[in-house]
Amino acid sequence: MELLKEIKDDLYPHEDSNVTLREAARAVVFDDQECIPLLFVAKHQYHKLPGGGIETDEGKIEALRREVREETGCEIEVNGEVGIIIEYRSGKNFSHGDVKQTSYCYYGRVGTKGTPEFTEGELADNFQLQWMTLDQAIAVLEHDTPNNFEGTFITERDLVFLQKVKSVRSMENHLKNRPHKTIFPLQLQNELRTKAIQKIENVFLPAPEIEKILLIGSSVKGSFGQYQAPGFRGSLFSDFDFIFIVTDKYSIPDWLTPEPDGKPFADTQLNLAYRNRKFIDDTYDCEFFFVRSAHAADPAIQNLAEQAGIPLTTRSFHPSRQIYPKQQKQDFVI
Repeated sequence: MELLKEIKDDLYPHEDSNVTLREAARAVVFDDQECIPLLFVAKHQYHKLPGGGIETDEGKIEALRREVREETGCEIEVNGEVGIIIEYRSGKNFSHGDVKQTSYCYYGRVGTKGTPEFTEGELADNFQLQWMTLDQAIAVLEHDTPNNFEGTFITERDLVFLQKVKSVRSMENHLKNRPHKTIFPLQLQNELRTKAIQKIENVFLPAPEIEKILLIGSSVKGSFGQYQAPGFRGSLFSDFDFIFIVTDKYSIPDWLTPEPDGKPFADTQLNLAYRNRKFIDDTYDCEFFFVRSAHAADPAIQNLAEQAGIPLTTRSFHPSRQIYPKQQKQDFVI
C-alpha cells in the first residue's frame, strides 16, 4: 500500500525505543446516494473518518469492518486501497504517551445501514454520525478548527485520505467508458513504436531544455490496438504517451494542442497535457505530458503522478521506456 504522508509532532522523541506502536484501519465508503459517513466530534469541533485500532488477533479488513460497524452501524464492501499515513505523536501533546500510529485506509461501498454503537468515551466527546458527498466532506475538513491537538492531527490525516479517494475516483470515471479494444500483433506494435520514437527524436531533439523523455502506456505494456467504434477520446486507436521532463526555460511548441479539459489529476502541475492528432502515419495520436524537473523531484507530485499512471521515479509500478537520454539496455514488457 502506498505511503501518502508522514505527520510528525515536533516534540516527538528522536528514537522509537519507548514509543507505543499502534495500527489502525479507516474507510471512505459510499452509499447509494454517493454520500460517505463522517463522525463529527462535537466536543472538539472536528470531523473524522470511521475506523480505529486493529486488535492483536485481527486482520486489517476484519478490524475495518468491525470499527465501521460500531461507529456507523453499516456493513461495508471493501473495493480497494487508498494508502498509508504514519503519525508520530508526542506524549507531551497527547494523553496516551509517545505513539507512532500507522493508519491503513480503504475505499468501498455501504451495504446495509444500522445504528452506531458509540463507546462511553465517544459519547462523552459527543460523537455524531453525518452523511455528505465526498466534495462536501473535503470542504468540511478544510474548514475545521479543532480545539485540541489530537484533532489537528486527525483533520490533516483524514483530509489527505479524502483527497486521494477523489483523485482515484476521478481517474476511474475517466476510464470506465473506454470501449473494447482489439490488440495488434506484437510485430506491428513494435514497428509502430519504433516509428513513434524516431519521430519524437526528429521533431523534439536536440533541445537542451529537455532533460528526459519517457514512453509509457499501451505501446510499452503490449496492449496497443484498435477500439470498437466510435472509439475513445476521438480516435479509433490507442495513442502514444510521452513524458517530457523539462527545465523552467522550456517552451511548449505552439503546434501542440492542449487537452480541452486537462487530465483528471489532483495537482495542476500534472495538467500540462497536449495532444497531436494523427501524429504517426497520419493515423495514430500522440499525447505529451510536460513536467518541470523541479516538480518531478517533489515527492508529493511523484505520488500523484504514480496514481495517474505517470512514472516519475525508479520505484514506479508503471512500465516505461526511456527515449532520451538513450540507455544502453532497454527492457520491455513485450
